[in-house]
Amino acid sequence: EAIDQQDSRLLTRTAHTIAGLMRTFDESAVATTAQELEQRGQNNDFSSIEELRQTLTRDLAVVTEELTRWCKAADETTG
Repeated sequence: EAIDQQDSRLLTRTAHTIAGLMRTFDESAVATTAQELEQRGQNNDFSSIEELRQTLTRDLAVVTEELTRWCKAADETTG
């Protein structure tokens, strides 16, 4: 949404949040992509941003799958 609306404040804030969360999960490559988007937002630079969005979207899907598997495994162990 932030990219589609070219809302630099929203992009900066959202990307910063994602980068922090990804560092928590030791996902440094994903955090780096989010940080690049954050810097773009800070600079109000939306040129050639679509590739970064696609990379982040793809990488977040992978992380989500990994976390889902981990949660299911934890439930099976404790359940």
